[in-house]
Order: sequence, then structure tokens, then C-alpha cells
Amino acid sequence: MSSPQLKRCIQTNSASELFTIQIIPINEPSPTTPPPHTTTLPPDITTLLHRFDHLFQSPPSLPPSCLTNHCIHLLPNFTPIIVKPYCYPHSQKCELEKQVRELLDKAMIQPRWSPFSSPVLLVCKKDGSWCYCVD
Repeated sequence: MSSPQLKRCIQTNSASELFTIQIIPINEPSPTTPPPHTTTLPPDITTLLHRFDHLFQSPPSLPPSCLTNHCIHLLPNFTPIIVKPYCYPHSQKCELEKQVRELLDKAMIQPRWSPFSSPVLLVCKKDGSWCYCVD
């Protein structure tokens, strides 16, 4: 379908759905995956990082509970604000599910069925890995 034909379909309301198909070879990186960022660190920094590698590891679980249990007090009959989920490429779906599964396994998050929610998205780091962000 040409661009003018598509425009005419949209203007006349004769198209209700539009799909695009993109063929990506398996051995090539997906278009949304940036190339890995490689930098060489000075030898003294590398030595320092290896010496204190136990300080730079991801925590295995949440820290111990504190004495104060924080909560947000709501007004009576308050209804939650409906926040539309962020659109994300299908190529990031597996990565989002993997990171949520890891957070659940580490007990850093837990399943909730609350009407309140927060949108999440993936942000690409310089090294090509993904950072899971909660808005």
C-alpha cells in the first residue's frame, strides 16, 4: 500500500487496523538493541574494582526491615488514577519479563492486585545492558 493510499484510508475511516511486518534474521541484533559499549579502564581502576568486587555486587535480597512502616494515607472513597502503560517494542517484552522474574525470585518485589500501579520501562545503558525503571 502506498503512502497516499494509506492516507486516504485513514481520512475516509475505511481502515480499522494496520499491521507492519519486519523480518529480522536471528543471527543479527535487533534494531532496538544498541551495540555493546566497550571501554578500557586504566589498570589502576581495574585493579581497584577487582580488589573490592564484593562491594559492587547486586544485593541478593532487600535490606532488613526498618522500625517504621511507611504508608500513604488516602482520603476516604479515593479512586486511583488510571495510568496508561507505556508502549514498548515487542523486542523488549522478553527482557521485561526476565527482569520481573529475577526481582520476584530475589523477593525484591511481590505480586500485587492493587488498583494502583506504576508504569515501567527499560532504559539502555552504555554497556548495552538494560536498566529496569519504575516511573
